[in-house]
Amino acid sequence: MTCWYEGPLAAFDTETTGVDVETDRIVSAAVVVQDAPGTRPRAVRWLVNPGVPVPAGATAIHGLTDEHLQRNGRWPAPVMHEIADELAEQAAMGRPLVVMNAPFDLTLLDRELRRHRATSLEHWFQATPLRVLDPGSWTSTWTATARAAAP
Repeated sequence: MTCWYEGPLAAFDTETTGVDVETDRIVSAAVVVQDAPGTRPRAVRWLVNPGVPVPAGATAIHGLTDEHLQRNGRWPAPVMHEIADELAEQAAMGRPLVVMNAPFDLTLLDRELRRHRATSLEHWFQATPLRVLDPGSWTSTWTATARAAAP
């Protein structure tokens, strides 16, 4: 029997201008799909010109500069639509979506969609719900449980 973590799985990650879901922007995103154990993963990547300056602290984390994003990034509106479409496609195929810090990444995507597409992330998942696995929440839960059980 195949374990859930052996696939098929999809993973989603973003890089951003900061940590405020209401005001910060996505500057890059990726969806990586593992169809089955031992198969080569497929990746879809997006680079976004956010239309706002990228703070030096954010650039220090992900290495994406204003100049690079202005030269190579795409306008946010079509990118956010493509990302939501890709996530909806993965959900429709029954693939769980692995997202480290899912509340942040998915909320920020929702705000970007509202900002640039006048719709919410929920719109894409009316027919098929998104099943999210957040390893970061497991680590927090396991750490808290271990601390509580420690003598």
